[in-house]
Amino acid sequence: MANPASAYCEQEGYEVEIRTAEDGSQAGYCIFPDGSECDEWEYYRGECGPTKLTVGQLVIETYELTDSPDPETLQFTSVDGQQFTPADFEISTPFLSNQMDGIPLRFTVTLNGDTIISSVGIQPCEFEDCINVTRNGEEIFRTNAGGISPIEPLRGLWTYDNHWVLETNLYLSDKPYNGQIFVDGESLNEKNGYEESFNFQTINSRPFYFFLQDGKVDAWYDGQEISLGYDDVPHYLCCSDSGLNPKARQDAVLFFGKKGDLWYFIQIVIPGVLD
Repeated sequence: MANPASAYCEQEGYEVEIRTAEDGSQAGYCIFPDGSECDEWEYYRGECGPTKLTVGQLVIETYELTDSPDPETLQFTSVDGQQFTPADFEISTPFLSNQMDGIPLRFTVTLNGDTIISSVGIQPCEFEDCINVTRNGEEIFRTNAGGISPIEPLRGLWTYDNHWVLETNLYLSDKPYNGQIFVDGESLNEKNGYEESFNFQTINSRPFYFFLQDGKVDAWYDGQEISLGYDDVPHYLCCSDSGLNPKARQDAVLFFGKKGDLWYFIQIVIPGVLD
């Protein structure tokens, strides 16, 4: 019977190398194009993978960490000895803020010459509080802002192509982190069966976001799902823990992921950003 771990490695397009120890025992390793490798069974179980992986138009570099990262100093070390500092989060160009002055929190974008504004609690609402979207002053969408929470319910307003995108967190007492992304008013959670969708941004002007489905966090980029398989990608954290939230850049997203007790640092970028 074929070794399922070896077969899986080869099915994924990688090379299997069998090594013999001094005591005569043998172990298989899955060898990746970037020169990194994994014990074949660890790769089969999803416990490790290529350090550098190209998916479509993106490059994904993954580093297993020796310990949980410090959210305040953002200094941490990978198991292969590479040390990271806050400077490693300054790659690519940050987005310009589209937050409007004053209270309540409001964001604004321009789409096809129209002014679109998202805000919390300005219009009358059938819920305890609402998030509203207006186009040239006329309301075009509203959604429940959830209960009172330290987590800001209005997370962002974006555009790409001819679409507007709203991100919110619907705080519930039994589910404080409940990210929702709406494209032209349509809920991606309802459309795609997500438990949660969060941290929308564009990478190289194309749409990107994370989603939670069947207990695992994966990502979506410009029509393609990206298998990540994390138990958690910290997000919407505030105060001293906010350093663990994903960092959005115009050509990249940098974030932390967890699988069981293991922590990872991941960079998803367009080719050339990390060269």
